[in-house]
Amino acid sequence: AAAKMLAADPDPESGQALVRETSDKNWLVKTAALEAIARRGDPKLRDAIVPSLMDDNTSVQCTAAAAVIRLSAISEASRKKP
Repeated sequence: AAAKMLAADPDPESGQALVRETSDKNWLVKTAALEAIARRGDPKLRDAIVPSLMDDNTSVQCTAAAAVIRLSAISEASRKKP
């Protein structure tokens, strides 16, 4: 629930808090944080979540991959804007 709330919070510190949670011991917390980061749509957080691609849990890996793809697409789209 906290991750969902932080996803919509525009404060950059909220994004960093979500990144910190991607290192939690619980895979559910990690997955929730990664989903919130993806929803947040801040491409600046992409590099910080790449290590999650190597997590032992497949759900965390897949969620991280989806988040990286989404943030990469957002970054690419912003570069193409006139």
